[in-house]
Amino acid sequence: MRISIQLSVAFIATAAIAGGIGYHISSATGEIQRQVEWLSRGAIPAIAHTAGMSEAIHHQMLAAARLVRTSVREQDGGEAASRAAEAEEAREEIERQDASFRDTLQRQRMTTDALIRWVETAGHPEWARRERTVTLPFLETLEARYGEHRRLTDELLRLADLDPHAAAELLEEQLLPHAHEQLLALLAGHRRLAEQEFTGGVRGVERALEVVNTRQAMLTVAAMAAAVGLGLFLARFIGWPLRMLKEAALAAGRGDLHTAVAIRRSDEIGVLAGAFNQMLAELRASTVHISEQKEVESRLRASLDEKELLLKEVHHRVKNNLQVVSSLLSLQAHEAHSPETLRLLDESRHRIRAMALIHEQLYRSDDLSQIDFAVYVEQLAGQLSRSHEGGVRLAVRVEAEPCRLPLDQAVPCGMIVSELVSNAAKHAFPGREKGQIVVGFAQQAGQYHLSVQDDGVGVPAETAVGAESLGLRVVRALVRQIHGQLHVEGRAGTLFNITFPAPRPFREAVPCDR
Repeated sequence: MRISIQLSVAFIATAAIAGGIGYHISSATGEIQRQVEWLSRGAIPAIAHTAGMSEAIHHQMLAAARLVRTSVREQDGGEAASRAAEAEEAREEIERQDASFRDTLQRQRMTTDALIRWVETAGHPEWARRERTVTLPFLETLEARYGEHRRLTDELLRLADLDPHAAAELLEEQLLPHAHEQLLALLAGHRRLAEQEFTGGVRGVERALEVVNTRQAMLTVAAMAAAVGLGLFLARFIGWPLRMLKEAALAAGRGDLHTAVAIRRSDEIGVLAGAFNQMLAELRASTVHISEQKEVESRLRASLDEKELLLKEVHHRVKNNLQVVSSLLSLQAHEAHSPETLRLLDESRHRIRAMALIHEQLYRSDDLSQIDFAVYVEQLAGQLSRSHEGGVRLAVRVEAEPCRLPLDQAVPCGMIVSELVSNAAKHAFPGREKGQIVVGFAQQAGQYHLSVQDDGVGVPAETAVGAESLGLRVVRALVRQIHGQLHVEGRAGTLFNITFPAPRPFREAVPCDR
């Protein structure tokens, strides 16, 4: 059986237990809410209203007795002014208590109507029937008896002015007995009934609370049992096999490929253990192949290092041979007496030194397929400045972005720079003590831009029409070799601007640093 199904069954069973007990608790809680709602809408307002009406009748009778007593004393003689004020105060108290009684009676009637509507909506027909058969008749009887009580009270108020002794007799023989035996007795009976309902409701709430507490205890015990069972299940069926797999994986990480996992199950962990054992078997089988591959790789690496060392040695020897050729040309220049021969030997020596400088950079570099052209131009410019012979102090400034060029482009570019700088040193500054040459190099939009500019006299007219020197013909040949374009400007000094495409691998993988 799959672990996911087992876990689902365990969680569903736990959820069913919790849901069932939660449902019973919810029903008990609903019963408590209904009982409390019934008390708050029925018994509690009834107790408060009957107490309020009883208190109003009681205070009204006290005021009536005070009125009769004051009227009798006033008739028998006494301070007429003070007696009249006291009588008037008693009359006002009777009217206030009458208004209070009627207002409380009206509120009780409204509360009863609202309670009937609520119990009918809530689905308790027996409660609605009880209100219609008990509370509504009580209110009708109370209203009728209070009407008789009000009639006797009005008669008392009338006699208090005409015949105080008759009013006292009416109070003792009719009004007080009617109030105690009819009104207050009726109110007391209804209040006792409301108190009994309140007591019964409180006991119902207590019973519901006991049910809730019992079911809550059951839920706690069931949840604890489910948690313990789920924990044991996870520990037995998931935790223990996973620990075995972890220990076997750690052992395999330390190089022990012979520690198989002894788990025979049909669920996901069993499948995982089988796959792990299969992986160990494949690793053991491939260990020999990996060792052989490492040995072959080691031999290839040694051979590559040897070839790289030999290639560096070749570049070193080429550089040395070119320097020997340059030295031979220098010796030959000492034997020559013709200025033209000396010039040609000197130009050849500069060209050979430019090529030797590239081979020097290659055997010093870790990458034998390309050179840092900015560093190369800096060294070449310094070399040209130092080797220049003439009356002009030559200052060569390099403004080149760091960029790596392949060998088949670096050699022609270096010779172009050498030719143009040498040509400018010879022809751009006639009659001057010093001159400046700026060498620039940059990459933009897959194109290399090489420029050599001097602040000399500019390009002569015959150059513009094609009567170029050997050096400029060499430059044009080298520009064609790198598939570039040469543009010459000669207004303020001379500017040679060469644009040529960058090879695609270098354009994408080795862009110039900006």
